[in-house]
Amino acid sequence: MSPAQRVLLIGGDDADAARVAQVLRDAGREVEVVRAADLADARAQLETLPPLDALIVNLTDEVTSARHWRDMLRAMGRDVPLLVLGSIDQELMVALWLAEGAADWVFRPHFSGLVAVMTRLERERRDAAIVADAEGRWRAGTGELMRLARSAQFRSGDLKGALSQLTEVAVRGARAARCGVWLFNEARTVLELIDLYDARTGVHTSGKNLEVSCAGGYLDELHSQRMLVIDDVYADPRTRHLTESYFTPENVGATIDVGLQSRGALVGCLSLEHLGGPHDWHAGEESFAGALADLASLALEGAERAKLESALGESERRFREMFLHSNDSIFLYRVEGERVVLEDMNPTAELVTGVSRELAIGKSAGDVLSEPARAKLTQRWQQAIRARAPILYEQEMQLPSGSRWFNTSMVPFINDAGEVYRIASIARDVTGVREAEQLQRNLEAQLADAQKNEALARLASHIAHDVNNLLTVVNAHAQRLQESGGGKSADVAQAILQATARGRELTQQVLTFGR
Repeated sequence: MSPAQRVLLIGGDDADAARVAQVLRDAGREVEVVRAADLADARAQLETLPPLDALIVNLTDEVTSARHWRDMLRAMGRDVPLLVLGSIDQELMVALWLAEGAADWVFRPHFSGLVAVMTRLERERRDAAIVADAEGRWRAGTGELMRLARSAQFRSGDLKGALSQLTEVAVRGARAARCGVWLFNEARTVLELIDLYDARTGVHTSGKNLEVSCAGGYLDELHSQRMLVIDDVYADPRTRHLTESYFTPENVGATIDVGLQSRGALVGCLSLEHLGGPHDWHAGEESFAGALADLASLALEGAERAKLESALGESERRFREMFLHSNDSIFLYRVEGERVVLEDMNPTAELVTGVSRELAIGKSAGDVLSEPARAKLTQRWQQAIRARAPILYEQEMQLPSGSRWFNTSMVPFINDAGEVYRIASIARDVTGVREAEQLQRNLEAQLADAQKNEALARLASHIAHDVNNLLTVVNAHAQRLQESGGGKSADVAQAILQATARGRELTQQVLTFGR
């Protein structure tokens, strides 16, 4: 049986009131019919009666217009459907009442039409209550979303924490049992559940995976339309591929799915889920789902930005460590038209060049270097700017610390306008290497001289030995000549012996030189 109803009948007689009550009771409705004789009595009754399901006005010549009754009810804070009771000959008057705001009409003597009217009014009140609840939820949820968008959680880059708050706001702002956020994995083969909030249990879950291959063309539809409103997942052809893998096991009956995009690509989706059977989504809930997805995309961008900022900070930290502790001299220059000025230099550069960082920053080469060092450095800057690419060179520079050799890599940086706006120079001091190379060349020259002298000594020794051997033979023959006869031959032999003795002395000197 339907819940008890209360109807106020204005005018007519007790028979009319009884007839109204009987018709409604015959339809299975428990009803109380209260009658007011006229407008004054009706006003008094409205002051004291509990909420009414309908106010029925019997048309007579004395009855005021429907507009008057609506104004009176509004002034008294009564939201009551206004019905008009008349006969066929009062058709024009009934039409006027309907035009002025009456909810419906009932003609005598067929009071049975009242059942259909009351049924319609109940449905409209129920639908209005649902709409009012949905709109109230949506407005409250929208306010929460605005506060959430300004919260530190969304600016911190904590994606998990941000989505956890978002899904809770989602189920409060829509008639949904659950809200989940899904993102593609890197290979785009799986949708990973990042956060799912269940309003029935108040529990957050994550970690569930859904194979993209199981979705059929659903994700393509989501990418092209952005939002898919599904009142019945089993009747909608777009969701047929997901019923077995997801909707049936999870008891999902209806969904609103909104694509999440980043840089024009679909990266995931936000899903509002109604559990059980089908569900008619309210237009406000659709708008609310779009706002949720926008905020989820904002959270994704915030997390991505925080990740990039963290990576950039780490990169800057590593660069600063390298800059400060590098054994190479590092110079950073800023290009200002035809002028190139120093932006920064590391401690090694100060030590090697003998130029103070505090005095050099913001100045050009001509301000801190003398010729020809200034001319050499200016030439290299111009070369790098013209080449618009890194250049490598090695040259000697006259610096306050003295003459130094540097092996240098000079790199130009180009802005969006195609102009060189900054130059980085990394110079390795190779003065020690150059000095070592020169020492090696000197040693090699000395070794060559020594090898040449050794060769000459060996040659002299060989010649001396050969000459000595010849002198030995001559000396032997001279001795035999001297022994074999006297006279003039003995004198010749003696001269030969004296010459060979002198020759022996010379060969001994040559041998001594060779040693």
